[in-house]
Amino acid sequence: LKQNHYLRDRMPRATKLVGAAFETGNPDPIAAVFFGFPARAWPVPVLELTRLVRNNDAKISLTQLISFATKQIKQNKQLPQLLISYADPAAGHHGGIYQAASWNFDQKKANYIDGADINGVFVPWRTLRHRYGTSSATAIKNAHPELDVQPHTAEGKYLYWRALDAKAERDAKSVGLEQTAYPKPEL
Repeated sequence: LKQNHYLRDRMPRATKLVGAAFETGNPDPIAAVFFGFPARAWPVPVLELTRLVRNNDAKISLTQLISFATKQIKQNKQLPQLLISYADPAAGHHGGIYQAASWNFDQKKANYIDGADINGVFVPWRTLRHRYGTSSATAIKNAHPELDVQPHTAEGKYLYWRALDAKAERDAKSVGLEQTAYPKPEL
């Protein structure tokens, strides 16, 4: 994950299921999918696909890996059956893998504050909370006037979702998730 995912050292938290693919005779995974609870609360039970990664030379289909993990989730009724994931256009992702896996596209979310630049270095909001007890750039600046603290705005991400049962489908509708036309990659 740290070698091949664009977020490198930002490990997913609250992971509930990890699916991995291996080559015969090699104990190291060549691809992995992580599902966990979303960082922000949802009004209905949701499980988020938080990381999807494979080695650069791996030939495995990521849609196949997602499908395998999804089947495992569907069999475990203790886990939420409404799945979400985000594609990050700032990293050049439009969600083509979710489109190929037949997930629903909701919309591109609005830009949002995802942390702060402290002395010119980006710090994610979870790290801010851990270091300073708050993710508020204003509160950090007030407590540490020696630091140059600026809020960091991230481009909104594409939201994809999949309901694994009828209840999850009702939950998706209750929170306003829609099925809209897939976005195209920016060339």
